[in-house]
Amino acid sequence: MNKEEILAKNRAENKNKDVHEQEVLKQASKSAVLVQMIFATIFSQHRY
Repeated sequence: MNKEEILAKNRAENKNKDVHEQEVLKQASKSAVLVQMIFATIFSQHRY
């Protein structure tokens, strides 16, 4: 694949998608994973 083919494929995949929305969703996913890890750590430490 050359550069032009890769760019054309990327444009086709991202057609009708908002770049800002993609970045917001990516950050939200990272935050969700972090919160899940924190809760998992807290609850694994408190066994009764």
